[in-house]
Amino acid sequence: RPTGVIARLRDFGGDKDLQWVGVAGLGLVPGPPARKAIHWLSGRAGEELHQHCMRTLVRRRREDVSEDE
Repeated sequence: RPTGVIARLRDFGGDKDLQWVGVAGLGLVPGPPARKAIHWLSGRAGEELHQHCMRTLVRRRREDVSEDE
């Protein structure tokens, strides 16, 4: 169970707009903790937010691969 930003987003009474913005911001943060937090939220989100999480994770993966080249 994540602590920090995602935990706080979850506790905002289900404010999906705030969660959406949180995922967008975490999508720019490098490192496994941000990726894990997005993945965790995706499993607990509604369909639209889940899709946003998945698109963000895919984009992060593509960017990680292109940085390694």
